[in-house]
Amino acid sequence: MKTGPKPMDWETRLMNHVIPIPECGCWLWNASVDDCGYGKFTIKRTGKYLRAHRVSWELFIGEIPSDKQINHKCHVPSCVNPNHLYLGTQQQNIKDMWFANRGPKRNCENNGNAKLSIEQVQEIRNSNLETKYLADKFSVERTTIQRIRSGKRWR
Repeated sequence: MKTGPKPMDWETRLMNHVIPIPECGCWLWNASVDDCGYGKFTIKRTGKYLRAHRVSWELFIGEIPSDKQINHKCHVPSCVNPNHLYLGTQQQNIKDMWFANRGPKRNCENNGNAKLSIEQVQEIRNSNLETKYLADKFSVERTTIQRIRSGKRWR
């Protein structure tokens, strides 16, 4: 983020829109947020905005290299506590998301491509019937039945 020198009031403006949460240490942004829940720090002269956690990083830590982004250790998009942020890559952020079990639930009924309900999956797991019979009954491939039974699908 090449924004040039920060006006002296940026830190004050940032901190005026923060609610510290002592239990977890987050500094929650309590002003406008974007569609992803990240704080919007508005630049008064232009009306454009920067993500508040990025402004916090630059104010309290330093410049953000062009090949890095600011990721959250706490997994709270509205948090602007510099101690909860780290320089990273998009790949690290995605890996961290999956490790924290925050990724989209692909192996369940919430998946728009799901062909089976939770009740049907439970029936498959509890059944002693042949794989071919269950595949025909639920109109899925035999490998789907095998993967459900082995725990590789619908964990």
